[in-house]
Amino acid sequence: MAAVKSARGNVSGKVVKTMWLFSWVQLAGIACSIVRTKLVALWIGTLGIGLFGLFNTALDSITTLTQLGIRQSPVRDIAAADRNALWRIVAAVRRWSWLLGIAGAFLTLVFSPLLSRLTFGSGDYTLGFIILSVAVMLSAVTNGELAIMQGMDRLNRLARATVWGTLGGLAVSVPLYYWFGERSIVWSIVAYFACQAAAVMALRVRKDAAQPCVRLTGRELLAEGKGFVTLGIYMTLSVFIAMAVNYVFMAYLNHEGGIDEVGRYQAGYTIVNKYLGLLFTAIGLEFFPRISKVQASVSRVSAFMSHEVMVAVLVVLPGATLMMTFDDVIIRLLYSSEFMPAVGYVNLALAGTALRAVSWCMAYTLLARGDGRVYLMTESASGAAFLLFSFIGYRAGGLDGLGIAYSAWYGLYVIIIGIVYFRRYRMRISRRVALLSAVAVIVTAGCAWARVEGLRFVPAAVAAVSSVMAFRVLRTMIAGRRRKVDVE
Repeated sequence: MAAVKSARGNVSGKVVKTMWLFSWVQLAGIACSIVRTKLVALWIGTLGIGLFGLFNTALDSITTLTQLGIRQSPVRDIAAADRNALWRIVAAVRRWSWLLGIAGAFLTLVFSPLLSRLTFGSGDYTLGFIILSVAVMLSAVTNGELAIMQGMDRLNRLARATVWGTLGGLAVSVPLYYWFGERSIVWSIVAYFACQAAAVMALRVRKDAAQPCVRLTGRELLAEGKGFVTLGIYMTLSVFIAMAVNYVFMAYLNHEGGIDEVGRYQAGYTIVNKYLGLLFTAIGLEFFPRISKVQASVSRVSAFMSHEVMVAVLVVLPGATLMMTFDDVIIRLLYSSEFMPAVGYVNLALAGTALRAVSWCMAYTLLARGDGRVYLMTESASGAAFLLFSFIGYRAGGLDGLGIAYSAWYGLYVIIIGIVYFRRYRMRISRRVALLSAVAVIVTAGCAWARVEGLRFVPAAVAAVSSVMAFRVLRTMIAGRRRKVDVE
């Protein structure tokens, strides 16, 4: 029993430390992005913002479709590998990342005239896409090295590489914007990815000199990469479906409500999904490799899952209620008073964040098991549910209806993932954690209703109480690793 408590304390301490570290890493990235966007707006104007957004959107689409999930899919294989197989997998990931990067760059070069016409309506920016092919290659190499760091549990190294790369990219981009104006946009994007790649290569994990050099033949490279490449294909397809679903709904919203409505919805969605999502991303960096190591053991994955859901819910509850309390302040700070109609959406969507925490933890078990086909099926069902609920929600209640649809979507997603988790994998969640999650769902929904009715003190009080409770529980869990207990 003492050993179990000690293990839980160790895990809790690591989870909280990782969450804290990477929340700051992501905040630093967001701050750099805000500074970059502000300088482009000041020195280049709306044309610069437009070019920057279109080139980056096109680049995101290209890298998503050509990299086959190289940032995520190898993590499980690296984390689960024993000492003898580890460096063979690492070598395979590095070779595959280079191959995918070169292939993506080549395709960008070949289709640069088409990309220019699709993105800008003319071939005037063909040269820009030719230059961006370098960024496509650098992105794949960088993502491969980041996956290796995450899989090998070198999270401090990953954090340093990410921060230094981001700061370096900003430092190089600023003088380019100032001196070269519009012509600097493409080059600044390439410079950003070059700085990311340089930071990652400087801090990448290296094997000991005593270990033999790993050389893989073409057949061995295919054999070693088959697992993570196959999973990556399924992950890419699921991302493509999500992008297509989002595009369809945005087009529908633009048709029904106009471009201003799209802007307000996008602002609210970003606040709920991106800024609160920092917590989910931070915890996942440590959680995914950990359950990948024990994915064959139902009991251990169930124990880790219960623990992770508890931590996620304890952190998300005060975070969501704090955002409800200061919803109008956040919108004015990040956007302007023109976006205030999105307040209702933000609060009603935040009601589903506890459901999101539970489903998010469960979804990682599919990736940890390499069950790509089932993962694709669940994500496809999720995309269909998002479209259906969003259409109904907007028709029934406008932006507020979309907030309710968001929460309902995650409610159904919990059921979809739960069927796989409980029935297919025969895994469990402890009753105490299930009860905590249910209470969190009810409390966040109640706070959202109260805030929409103008009762700001309700989410404020819940935020204060839940923050104290989360602090005390997490401190107790972390203290377990320091406490010496007599096993006998």
